[in-house]
Amino acid sequence: MREDHNRPTPRMTRHVWPAALAGVLLLSACQTSRIGGGEKEQIKNSLRGFQNAINARSFDQLDPVLSAEVQVDGLPGEMSRAGLKAGLPWTPSRVEGIQILSATKSPQGVETKVVLCMGRNGLPLKIGFDPAGKIRSIDADPLWKPEEASVPAAFSSRFVVSGGLLFVKATVDNKTGYFLFDTGSSHLLFNKKYFTANTEPGLTGISASIHGLKQPGGLVQVRSLRWEGLRTSNQIGELHDFSHMERPAVSPLLGAISHAEVKNLAVAFDGKRKIIQVHPVHRDGSRSRIEGEPPPTAIVPFTYFLHLPNFTARIGGKDVPLLFDSGAQMNLLPDLAGLENHFRPFGELRGLSDGGEPQKVAAVTGAMDRLSLGAVTYRWLPFVIHPLPYFGGKGMLGVPLFQQSRMEINFPARRILLWQ
Repeated sequence: MREDHNRPTPRMTRHVWPAALAGVLLLSACQTSRIGGGEKEQIKNSLRGFQNAINARSFDQLDPVLSAEVQVDGLPGEMSRAGLKAGLPWTPSRVEGIQILSATKSPQGVETKVVLCMGRNGLPLKIGFDPAGKIRSIDADPLWKPEEASVPAAFSSRFVVSGGLLFVKATVDNKTGYFLFDTGSSHLLFNKKYFTANTEPGLTGISASIHGLKQPGGLVQVRSLRWEGLRTSNQIGELHDFSHMERPAVSPLLGAISHAEVKNLAVAFDGKRKIIQVHPVHRDGSRSRIEGEPPPTAIVPFTYFLHLPNFTARIGGKDVPLLFDSGAQMNLLPDLAGLENHFRPFGELRGLSDGGEPQKVAAVTGAMDRLSLGAVTYRWLPFVIHPLPYFGGKGMLGVPLFQQSRMEINFPARRILLWQ
């Protein structure tokens, strides 16, 4: 079996927002009570090393000032270190100095707020240090929170299936076109064919996919996004290559609607009718019922791994940790350990794409005889067997799941509803 354009893994993008003028931020006082003189000096040395590494764009210079366990912007440790190696901290211009705004003691070491000074601009960060004064965490410290999407009432949107993925029609500023519906992305993505970078990126972002980590092509700030009854404004998204997704049926392909736009909503997928239903939710996480709607066959609670729903399925008497991504064309398992007798192979997969040009891989495709989510059992659900880097051995469920039956993800309530 030959498959050249499958996209079974998400774009997982995280980024640090650009800051306002450093001159305003530098008015804050430094609070260093209960921090010893030696510890202060080591923190300053680590910040000097951080600055030098940024300006040299050298992970080798950065590594000596990092703690053994380092976390960047909420990413897991393995992904954080890989992201730093991939150039996550490199700024668009030279860092002329680092101003410490505050420093407070914590059980883990010292928590600081700093500004990276770059000419007239400054980038605010929260940096944590271990007891030895080495950097153990780097987090964005935005001056404002991105505006959340507004959905006054429930709405339905027809989707187009192209290449096994779902696309909806929406308008960004004065452009109307198609968007991949991709909850595997943490925020908006834009197609570099139709958009150009128009804002300074601060620290760069990273995307994690089946092919590892990569950096975006810049940041785009837009005034407004309109998708049926959903409205949001003043958003920043990343530029990516969508050339291998764009086809006549979904052209112009402008980008991807993400988890950020629906994280406070309930989203239902009806694969047979090719409709996505979007519901605002009440404070308790519930949403208004649809007249004549039957009760769900199963309700599966989930936690979050980053911004992805994380839950457990049952395959052949074994509990299997899985994530959900509406932008995953294929279901994926990292291996068949203990599941060989429940898997029917179809053939070898020759190419996988994360949205860009497909790359050669060695992977097997097939189907699982039974997969259970709560009281719902799916027969012969298709899977690709290939590891997903940086996701702790978890598998992935995507579009094939809701092609079989209606499902809903209530993001605020952290539950998946299934009908069968």
